[in-house]
Amino acid sequence: MKRLVLIVGLLLTLSGQVYAQEVPARWQLPAGTWNQISPGGETTCGHGAPYSFYYREGPGEDLLINFQGGGMCWNAQTCNVSTTTFDDWINPGDPSDNPALFPVGITDFSNPENPFLNYDMVYVNYCTGDMHTGNAVVGYNFEGNYFETRHKGVVNASAVLNWVYNNFPNPDSVFVTGCSAGSVGAAYWASDIMTHYPGERAALLGDSGGLAWTRRGVDAVGDELQRHHREQPDHRNLLQLDGAQFPEQPSRAVQHRLG
Repeated sequence: MKRLVLIVGLLLTLSGQVYAQEVPARWQLPAGTWNQISPGGETTCGHGAPYSFYYREGPGEDLLINFQGGGMCWNAQTCNVSTTTFDDWINPGDPSDNPALFPVGITDFSNPENPFLNYDMVYVNYCTGDMHTGNAVVGYNFEGNYFETRHKGVVNASAVLNWVYNNFPNPDSVFVTGCSAGSVGAAYWASDIMTHYPGERAALLGDSGGLAWTRRGVDAVGDELQRHHREQPDHRNLLQLDGAQFPEQPSRAVQHRLG
């Protein structure tokens, strides 16, 4: 029986990809390589494709959480499948989706000057057109054709972070980052991440978003998002998009030690 379970586990983890039937623990994944993980549940991409994220175990105990960028959409034309301005599925053969195919900068593990060489890395993939902050399914009509876009970045990011929190109870430090739309997602989720790790050294750096703040600055952004949400309840979100909708997410990092 144990042999059968082992065989099934090996089949599920071939090529570093793990399917939703069994979301793996950190210790079950091979170190030193990028592993694609499908959390299942209510996670989804913008037009129904399955959601997944990537994880790579490093030799150290520091943690890096990287929110993927990749455009956004806000109306029928930009969200439509044929004219969309965001990537609506996760393609393991696409270097922008699969960090193993783009070993540059922080993911270049052959560079001895890479400051994140020994970090454990989580790549929060993005395919919902809402900068990792949406929680709505919105119907659009484009040139007479009705379709729906699943702006479920909050659901997807929550699933990834739940996996992170379950598998990293006490990292030595936490570095949160993202590029372009991912820098917005990084800023939005950094307060939650820092609140979960109140005693650990933590930092946020947004690439192509101009975000480089202390814990106090991160908390101020979370407070501003919530203030806008309270004062402008008719707006779908801060940018008044048709699609994404900010959920209620109080910023609590100020209650803890400011690093």
